[in-house]
Amino acid sequence: MRRDQSAGRVAALRGRLVDLELDGVVITTLENIRYLSGFSGSLGYLVIGRSDAEILGDSRYWLQMEAEAPGFTLVRSGPSHGLWALVAQRLKALGLRRVGFESQHLTFDQHQRLSTALPGEHTLVATAGLVEELRIVKTPEEV
Repeated sequence: MRRDQSAGRVAALRGRLVDLELDGVVITTLENIRYLSGFSGSLGYLVIGRSDAEILGDSRYWLQMEAEAPGFTLVRSGPSHGLWALVAQRLKALGLRRVGFESQHLTFDQHQRLSTALPGEHTLVATAGLVEELRIVKTPEEV
């Protein structure tokens, strides 16, 4: 995927964040991760704020993430904590307080782990179809 194509898609998503009064969103669906970033691996998450875009992953995917998602800041997960702890850490570090998540994809257990790791001033907001709405519109290259 071209870097400008990814940037345009992220910009469109940021427009939706403004509409929904969200500071950011956590993207966990592989199809949506690929659509937004170009990353085609089987494990990773995106944390997208109004001005930041990060891709989170463990060491198995770092080289692939760097190559396929150059428009995203790579945040490496270490062996001492899992990706959900890293997601919570990044949400706090970026100051994202009202955060959307893909409710059709996130399990109850994952939601609980994320909620527990975030202080009380953070609010998780269920969103469904946020990226899918953007994916409906096709570019000439996609047709």
